[in-house]
Amino acid sequence: MRCTDYVFSVNGHAQFDGWSEAKDRLDKKMLTALRAEAAQQGLDPARVELEPWQLRDLRRTARRLMSRKKVPSEIAERCLGHVMTLVRGTYDRYDYLVEKRDAFAKLAQMSRRSSSRKARSLR
Repeated sequence: MRCTDYVFSVNGHAQFDGWSEAKDRLDKKMLTALRAEAAQQGLDPARVELEPWQLRDLRRTARRLMSRKKVPSEIAERCLGHVMTLVRGTYDRYDYLVEKRDAFAKLAQMSRRSSSRKARSLR
């Protein structure tokens, strides 16, 4: 995997800027999955609706889950891209890469565990 300046990019050289269209596609896929799940449970898929949500809800959820996993607040805030201000922001230039990697690993572990429980409950 090559290193780029962008986390979200379609070609590695420019930032991704199709957020609205991507979210619309994701909403459609989520609704399809929810309706299929309802049908498997013997419910009417036509009655299933996807509650409105915004991309920032993912950040809020990630922050809450990191708190639950006891990720230090300062690291969780840095994971969300928040900049430390005043003296700390001026003098502390450490990238906290190891700590952020650990925080994201904990978040991923929680997501996998939650998905696994959901899959087992559907069987």
